[in-house]
Amino acid sequence: MIDKVKIKIEGLNLVRLINDFVASNIYIENLVAKQKYISFYVSNKDVKIIDVICKKYHKKYKIIQNSVKKQIISVLQKSLGFLLAIIISFAFLFSHTRYIFCVNISCESKLPYDLSSVKNVLNDTGIVSGMMRKSVNINEIQNLVISSVDDVSGCSVKRNGGNLEIVVYPSIKKAEVLTEDIVSKYSGIITSVDVFSGVSKVKVGDIVKPGDVLIENQNGASGKICAKVFFSDYILFNENQVVEEFSGNEFESYEVVLFKKFVVKPAKKSVFSNFKTKNCVFWLSKNLFVPISFEKKIYKETCLKEVFVSFESQEEKIKQELMESVLMKAGDNKVIDFTFSIVREENFVRVDCNGECEIDLAL
Repeated sequence: MIDKVKIKIEGLNLVRLINDFVASNIYIENLVAKQKYISFYVSNKDVKIIDVICKKYHKKYKIIQNSVKKQIISVLQKSLGFLLAIIISFAFLFSHTRYIFCVNISCESKLPYDLSSVKNVLNDTGIVSGMMRKSVNINEIQNLVISSVDDVSGCSVKRNGGNLEIVVYPSIKKAEVLTEDIVSKYSGIITSVDVFSGVSKVKVGDIVKPGDVLIENQNGASGKICAKVFFSDYILFNENQVVEEFSGNEFESYEVVLFKKFVVKPAKKSVFSNFKTKNCVFWLSKNLFVPISFEKKIYKETCLKEVFVSFESQEEKIKQELMESVLMKAGDNKVIDFTFSIVREENFVRVDCNGECEIDLAL
């Protein structure tokens, strides 16, 4: 059965279909006839005739097993793609040993820093992408950056395959100390006032908002002014929800990936309108110069379905999610109490959460 394919046709009353196959001189082997389908082997050249006859009777057929010849051709095509990937990878290996493909410049600082002056110095001296690896002198580049850029106190350089990694360390400048009024950064209710220098502009029980003056500068401004500050968030929950479910249909594809960007892709693609994917990566080589991976991607078809989800079943989860959100908004401030408000309107439920903090507004 080197040049035979296995055909499956689903439906009822398939006897007339078989009679037409025989009348068209199609030789059928290993015929299996069930109540709702038939399957059989035919010559590869007869598939076109079967296609015409099936369209005549509005029947659909599937090739569930290709001929051995086609399977061999498919394997050869995949092998050709893999061979091409190997050739490309060795070409890149050769080029990576001779040239710098990318110059990456970064800053080792949590503060914003403009790298344009560093880039200009490197560009002016020929430290750019495409330069020869043998012309890279790490010590010279480090000394060049430190001596030519005023606000850089240190620099480290290393080669990483075809990349040149340059990290700069900015000089630390002392912040200028300004004496000015102390203003509130938050909205809150004042709970205590203790002024060390300057004049207090608030008293216990006052409600303040961001920008309000707390202590007026008069020969200095310092003190401790505490307030109740509330951080809040809300969730609008809809009990009529649309969920995504798997239909059970799957499709698999395979790719050979070089250097994480050069991909030998399969010709056949997924036909699902909605799907989720799962990737499985098998490394053929993790070598820095020749990273080659074989990736299997599974497409799982999904469909949307309307369901009713009661608020009561999700209440604790929603409250926990809101508390976590409020804690993130509060940052380093300690939340001492949580309060919730729940309002229902038809299928919608609004849940509000307030987190109370005691904060020194004068810091």
